[in-house]
Amino acid sequence: RGGGTAAALPDPDYPRRYTLYTIFYSLTELEARFFEVLKAKFRPEECSQEGLDTLRCSPSPSKTFLSDDGPDSTQSDNGIDFNDPVHVLNLILCTSTRSCKDEQIQERVALLIQNHKILLLSLKISRVTLIILRPDGGYPAFHTFRDRLDYQEDLIYRHLNPPRAFIIEIGRLSVNYDVDHVLDGPVSNRHIRIYIATQKKNGESSRTDMKRFFVRSMVLGRVMADAEDSIAFLRHDLEQMIQESCESLALSKGYIERSTGKEVAYNRFGTLQMCNHMFLAVLPHLLLSRHEAIAVLQEVADRHFRRLRQVGVIEVEVTLTLMEQEHSAQGHMRGGGAGGGGAGGQEGPGMQPTRLRVV
Repeated sequence: RGGGTAAALPDPDYPRRYTLYTIFYSLTELEARFFEVLKAKFRPEECSQEGLDTLRCSPSPSKTFLSDDGPDSTQSDNGIDFNDPVHVLNLILCTSTRSCKDEQIQERVALLIQNHKILLLSLKISRVTLIILRPDGGYPAFHTFRDRLDYQEDLIYRHLNPPRAFIIEIGRLSVNYDVDHVLDGPVSNRHIRIYIATQKKNGESSRTDMKRFFVRSMVLGRVMADAEDSIAFLRHDLEQMIQESCESLALSKGYIERSTGKEVAYNRFGTLQMCNHMFLAVLPHLLLSRHEAIAVLQEVADRHFRRLRQVGVIEVEVTLTLMEQEHSAQGHMRGGGAGGGGAGGQEGPGMQPTRLRVV
């Protein structure tokens, strides 16, 4: 500002994350070779952006293995501590038979991780994810252990692939609420997650007994051919996911009451309290302008208004990625209906993805 020459700001330094995928064909092999794999294979300092640097590889243990040596500077200019755990270890268990139940596997691996947590912390491993593949090709089981929980399992992320948690914005829930995942409930769709949340204390006058349901859903799909295909996708696939989310919410309410013995209160209209929230992440890129997308979303919401009200949903939030022209307006946007959209896409030399958030 002030007419001076703008100097380019340097890119901030971030610690590089190293992810190791390991495959074991039996639980016994995993337990026997866990220490050996970490000692011989976990070498983040020998890895470059292009992959493992074979010239620097050696059969000796990693330099960071149980070593007190660290970088010359432990903190970047933007306050990031390079000594904080950042790396990821993925344990993939692929067995041809189901000799053990998932609960038994989880308990044995949890004990194994606890016995090696000092080693994991010295290697700056922030997350260990156990992935149990099914012999019949079914959906795998996920168990995530985090350093901030003393390498105990993070139950909020059970059976959820951690990268997908970013898509459905799980982290937002823990800011103002104490969150519990409705585990082993009646929800059969793996792309729908139901959470029950209690508001955190914020002063003496806060209502700490208020409980809300949060629904997190992913709408998967295909590559869109044109605008008509994108509209048909929203009207069919998104609409179907809203219906399944409503049914899952209603079933989860009954499941919570049976498992806890506490009733989830109704309001004076005989429906669930109007305080629940539904979030849907649409993954395919849509060939639509903003006002076209918002108009279709409003149409879908109007058709399901009565059912959403019955299950106590006060707000539906949808995130999408639109392919717009290069010189169209950029950035995030929140719309409240068909009238909340900006100008539609214009003719241009190319297309670029634009994130859109509609509430």
